[in-house]
This record gives sequence, C-alpha cells and structure tokens, in this order.
Amino acid sequence: SGENEYEDKRPYEEPHLYYRADDEQRTLMSGQVLLRGLWGPEIVADAAAAATATTDNDDGEDPIIVLHTADYKYDVLGSNWRDCPRLEDLEKEANESDLFQKFNSSDEAVELRRIAAQLGTNFDTDDWIDCLMTTMCTDRPLPDVLNDYDDGGDDSVFRRILDFATYSSNYKLKHNNAAYAKLGMGPLWHEMLANIRPVVDGTPKDENDGGGPPPKMALISGHDSTLQPLLASLGDDVWDGTIWTPYASTFLIEIHKLKGDDPTFKGKPKTMFRLIYNGEALTSRVDGCPVDSDLCDASILINLVTPFAKIVDRDCKSSLPKDGAYSSILATEELLTTPGGVLIFGSMMLLCGFLGSVGTFVYLTGRLPMCCCTRRSGRGASVRGSSVSREHDKARESYSGISLPERNGRDCGDEGVFEDEEPHTSRANGEQTHGAPTTSHVPATVYGSATESTAISPTKAELDDSELI
Repeated sequence: SGENEYEDKRPYEEPHLYYRADDEQRTLMSGQVLLRGLWGPEIVADAAAAATATTDNDDGEDPIIVLHTADYKYDVLGSNWRDCPRLEDLEKEANESDLFQKFNSSDEAVELRRIAAQLGTNFDTDDWIDCLMTTMCTDRPLPDVLNDYDDGGDDSVFRRILDFATYSSNYKLKHNNAAYAKLGMGPLWHEMLANIRPVVDGTPKDENDGGGPPPKMALISGHDSTLQPLLASLGDDVWDGTIWTPYASTFLIEIHKLKGDDPTFKGKPKTMFRLIYNGEALTSRVDGCPVDSDLCDASILINLVTPFAKIVDRDCKSSLPKDGAYSSILATEELLTTPGGVLIFGSMMLLCGFLGSVGTFVYLTGRLPMCCCTRRSGRGASVRGSSVSREHDKARESYSGISLPERNGRDCGDEGVFEDEEPHTSRANGEQTHGAPTTSHVPATVYGSATESTAISPTKAELDDSELI
C-alpha cells in the first residue's frame, strides 16, 4: 500500500493532482485550459491510445481529470455572506469607520460621483471596475469623459475612478487586521492547509479531508474576489489593496525541502515555502520570514493561517436584522444547538415523512392504509388510466397547430451563466453553512478559453539549495 499503489497513475490524475473550482463556466474553463497547457501532449497521447486500445487493455482508459466543486451560492471561493452572515456586520463596521468616512466624503469622492451621475449611473464600485476594465481591454469605445487613460496618466478621470473604486471595495479586506478577509477565507484556507500540512509533516491527509497522500499539485480556479482576500489575510505587507487583481492572475504557494545539511537548522532537512503572485516572490513580506530570501520555514505560514483556517466553529452569527429565507436558515441553525431543539426538529422530520408516506400511499392505491373498504384495484386503475389518456389527448389537440422548439441548450450570458436559470444549488446541511466540495469528472480533452488564471513565468530567486516537492 502507501504511495506505491499510485505509481501507475497519470500525472494529471488523483492523487497527483487536486483540481478545485466553483461552479461557474469561466472558472471551470480557466482551470481546464491551464491543465491543458501543462499536460496537453500527454492528454492527447493518452486519448489516442484509449481510442485504439482493446477492451481487455488496462491502458485503454480515457483521460479523465476529477473536478471538485460545490454549491455555487454557498461556495467558499470568495467571502460568502450566505455562508457566514457576520461578514455583513464586518463590512458595515468597516464602512462606518472614521477613516473610510473621511475618504468617502472627500472632495475627490464628491467630484467622481458627479461625473458618474452625468453618465447616468450610481457609483457601484465592483460594477465600475468590471465595466472599465472589460471595455478598455477589449478596445471598445468609452464615454469621452473616461477616454483619457492613454494620455492622462494618474490624473486621468479613468485612473481616478478606477483607484477610487478599488480602494472603496478593498477597504473592508484590510480593516481591523483583515478581520473580514480572515473570516471569509477561513474555509478555503482550511482546504489549502489540508494539502500543505501532510507534505510538511510527512503524513497522509486527514480522513476528514479525503485521506490518502497529498497531491503534488493542487489547482484552485477562482476569481479576483478569491485572490484579494487570500492575500489580505496574510498581512499588510503582503498586499496593500491599492491595485485590483488583474485578469489571469496567479497566486502560488510552493513547498520546498532543503537539500543537504544546513547549519541554520542543525543539519535537519527543513520544509520551506515560497509565495509568488503574478511572477513576484512575496515570501519576504510575510511576518517572521527573512527579508533576504524567497524561501521561509513552512511552519511560519501554517502558524499564521491556522487560527482562522476553519470550516466549523467560526464566529458567523450576525447581529444585523435578517428577513426571508436566510432568517429561517439562521433560526434553524440556532434551534439545532440545543437538545430540545434537536428533539423538536427530529419529531417534525418524522411527522413530515409519515404524512408524505400516507399521502403517496393514498394517491397510488386509492385507499387509506389498513382500510378494509377499498375499491377494486382493476377498476380504479382503468378509470384513472383512461382519465390520464384523455388529458394527454386534450394536450396533444391543444398543441396540434404549434411548433415547439427542442430545448437542447440555452443561450448563455456574457458571464457564462444561463440568463434564464440560476446556477445549480444543492446546499448541504451541517454545523456551519459551508459550500463543501463535491466531485465530478471532466473530460481531459476539452478545449476552452481562459479569462481568470494562466501559467506564469518563474521568478529569478536563488533556489539552488532546494528542490520543489
């Protein structure tokens, strides 16, 4: 057993690769394109071999990459207030702080809102950033007042609005020692540490995290709203929040083992880590890491992140008033924290199950359970069947002059989400409302176009005394 049983696995198969994405088309395809760039020739060769292999040939399996995803609305690849309502409290606290209020009422803020009003819109920060950058990057025309980013430099209206929107949106991520970012990214950091700790400790993954050996590569395909709070949670020096995460940004956490004996560590092999963001090593900016090295003791990263890397036992209870469905969800979660509440909930579930079973029985048999006064089953069935047939005939007559299109697919919006249908949701119940990853299989030969993650060029850091695990 052990790792020997995985020797015959392809490099893009589990456990060598762990691929995680949220259930949105652009992130799924970004990850697929990156993986295609890494193992394209191998995937093509394996697909060709599978097409010509005999049925009794063990090497004739189609190349498959396993994808781990979760309920879209409750996924944790961003700071999700549905998963943790207290995030709204922390955002409100940040926006009401003296520093943000001073910024938000400045002469610059008043002037930029005046320009926004002239353009017929309110100043919604996230929408402004997406609108400005997608328009500029695709060379589409901008309104005259904004079409000065080439010549105006930092004083251009385009740059001023972009900077204002960036600061407005990112302020909450930095406020109060990044409390918002740490709480929101806790579950994702837990997932990431589940792959990092076993490498550092030399042990298998915890059974609660899937067990088995840790992956050689873990790929998480997310959004700017994934990368920015992750960076913010690592400290003020790692990321200052003044520049919005560009398209195709990549954040890498590399785990290295020191080769040979290093007197600094008394001759013992030491596991190190390196942070790289869009080609720049950030390791030296992490509190506790040496300023003159791109490598740092991996235990520093683990100790930094562990206090807030949680799925359960998070402080997610909101003090803000809630309405509608989420109020019911929170009330149910609070009810289940007491023995009496569990008893009430269990009794209600049993009662609902009983009533549902009785209703189904009556509908299918035409009689009550244990009732001696029943109709003859043959007659009941024939009457019911003829009624259904007549209804179907009426339906066919009603549509006889109408050509109904086949719905083999639907038009998609620009974001890749069906415009007439919300993404699939199948929220799991647990102690915390957490978008726990589920598993599906992605054909490894699928092509696509990436928008949010690509490979990056390596840094020039001196790594001669280490090897990448």
